[in-house]
Amino acid sequence: MRAFLILSFLVPSICFSKMISLGSYMDRIVNYDDSSLFYIYTRCSGINFKVSDLSKNMPDLYQETNARFEKFFMLAIETRSRILPKETFDDHSRITGKTITDIIDQYTIISNDYYIKNGNYFDDDMINDVKLCTQIDEMT
Repeated sequence: MRAFLILSFLVPSICFSKMISLGSYMDRIVNYDDSSLFYIYTRCSGINFKVSDLSKNMPDLYQETNARFEKFFMLAIETRSRILPKETFDDHSRITGKTITDIIDQYTIISNDYYIKNGNYFDDDMINDVKLCTQIDEMT
């Protein structure tokens, strides 16, 4: 429960500074628990949504990343339900959706800023997040 409270403060705090890469976050984890898995799954859902949103003109990539977005969304809901088993599925879905939306918003800010400077939407951290989430997807 303590870890979940820490996580609940961590996610909103990303609105005030640039997110660290998912790999950097994972490097800091000593013991993977449901709170850290929740954050990882929401980050993977968010980055895959962002890629799918920007790849609508590439049907194969869109389909692949949209499926990953949905898979990680469901994994995050399942993980959150283990953390707070007394909450309803609707509560888990709504709060997880809000968390992922906040993460997508941060990726959008990063990608728009990077596009203005470099003509590309994905900085190195975002590309590495996609690669890492693809590896996680293959293991789950």
